[in-house]
Amino acid sequence: MEPDPEKLGDGRTPTDAHQDLSEAVPHNPPPSSFDDSAQRQAMKASNIFAKTASDVGADAMPKFSGNSAQILLKVKAKARQQRMRNRYIINPDLPNKVAFDLTIGLFVIYSVLVVPLRIPFGYQLEWYSPLWCIEATMDFCFLMDICLSFFTAFMEDDHLVFNHNKIIRRYCFSWFVPDLLSTITIPIEMAIGRGGHTDILKILRMLRMVKLLRLVKLASKMSSLNLTEYLNPALLRLLQLMLKILLIAHFIACAWLFITKMEEGQCQEDKLTDSIGDWQTCGWKGNQYSQYLAAFYWAIATMMAVGYGDISAVNSDERLFAIATQLVGAICFGFIIATVSVILETFDPCGTAKRERLEEMMRYAHEKQLTVDLQRRMRRHVNYTFTLITVFKEKSVMQFLPDHVRWKLIFFTRHRAFHSLTISRKLDVRLVMTLAQALRPAQAAANDVIVYHNDVAEDCYFVLKGTFLATRVEKNIPTLVGVYRVGSDFELDAVTNCKPVTATYTAVTAGEVMWLTQKELWKAVGQHPSSAEGLKELCANNERMLEEVDESASQKWNELQTKEVLILCDRLVFLREL
Repeated sequence: MEPDPEKLGDGRTPTDAHQDLSEAVPHNPPPSSFDDSAQRQAMKASNIFAKTASDVGADAMPKFSGNSAQILLKVKAKARQQRMRNRYIINPDLPNKVAFDLTIGLFVIYSVLVVPLRIPFGYQLEWYSPLWCIEATMDFCFLMDICLSFFTAFMEDDHLVFNHNKIIRRYCFSWFVPDLLSTITIPIEMAIGRGGHTDILKILRMLRMVKLLRLVKLASKMSSLNLTEYLNPALLRLLQLMLKILLIAHFIACAWLFITKMEEGQCQEDKLTDSIGDWQTCGWKGNQYSQYLAAFYWAIATMMAVGYGDISAVNSDERLFAIATQLVGAICFGFIIATVSVILETFDPCGTAKRERLEEMMRYAHEKQLTVDLQRRMRRHVNYTFTLITVFKEKSVMQFLPDHVRWKLIFFTRHRAFHSLTISRKLDVRLVMTLAQALRPAQAAANDVIVYHNDVAEDCYFVLKGTFLATRVEKNIPTLVGVYRVGSDFELDAVTNCKPVTATYTAVTAGEVMWLTQKELWKAVGQHPSSAEGLKELCANNERMLEEVDESASQKWNELQTKEVLILCDRLVFLREL
């Protein structure tokens, strides 16, 4: 009796053998007994595979040696151990982690704005007041961020590092000390108490300025966000520059308030008077908002101009600080001018590149002293061409894309040609995609001749719009041999087989065509040699139709000599049918 090929010698199926092998792999082996257990399981796996292969046949089951199975088990075990070690590591791209980082970012922005402002005014929060509780909660969140940073993977060489030791080492030598110093001030203040150790309390309050370093950390995280998908890159740079300038002006205003020290006699008590003295140095003394506004106004006026004199330096320290502010303002002003210039040049990169092409073409036309009519036609053709194809170097963009992405991109940018041309339904899709990438548009006015009979066939044409007549001279009389409309192609067989042009093609009405050079056609066929047979059959069919038209008789039709059989797009029709 023949053995059942679906059964092994012991009555089990090959699926059962594979299941036995998966059960033989230890799910969580202890590190101490891994080597011994791996050897036993590898021997068992090799025996199972050997028995299965002998019973089922060499072609039915894969062959594994004992060493291969042992290596496979070791690799799986090491991968399992690595997953166990990394189960406590946080992926920074997780939605919850991203939301937490955004919250910390808002707290950092608040600290950067508020902490420098409190130093010149000597303002301190009352313990257990609502605002004090809010800032204590922020410091608790900062402390939690420090703890999470020891378990958060980081990006290195375009991949995430999950090694815990590397994470700890990297954080300890980078942001751990600044983060800790800027977070522990409130707990230490509560431990010391507000009544004693005044010098220590002042030092602790100055340590809060370390929170400003968190702004650098926030900027590094924000740089990973790809906002260029939603905003123009140059406009985004200008927005970032303006925010940086406003932040610098805020710091300068706080420093100006600290330097002036709000001296008596420089600020008026009556805020309703309009004299210059009301705004000298620091604004109204009884209003901190007015003092900060005056300082911020002075900072912006000094950075962006030379100041207006209504708020001015009155001693050496203030004059030195004003000089430094003017130097910073000059640098910022230079960056603004450079960024605005870049925006004007790159806000419409397509229009800029198009103007450069036109200017280069016009310089060439003036150098060669071309006629005005020819220059006008050249300009009209270039303007039309760039309405259908990109002005940028498309091939250099596509050469780094994988095939499936490149095909989708070509179809998206050439969808009009794919929907219109019948060749897209006759040839291999890969060849059509490659040809579509090389197609170039052209316009034809009424009665324009595209190509003449018996010329060298260097280009083939595909009709996108309008009607074109094909005529040949018989006994010195132009004779109509074909009518080509939207979707049809002509001279594809002549270009492929290196033959002269078979007819003269004239536009009946204004039309549009896409033309393809012989070099691009041969190059595409060389890239897809399996599509050559389809192209060969298409060319042979075109030649056969033209031969049948030549063999048919000629006659007069509406004051036009024509053949009794005509080529209408991609098929033959009799004149009486028209």
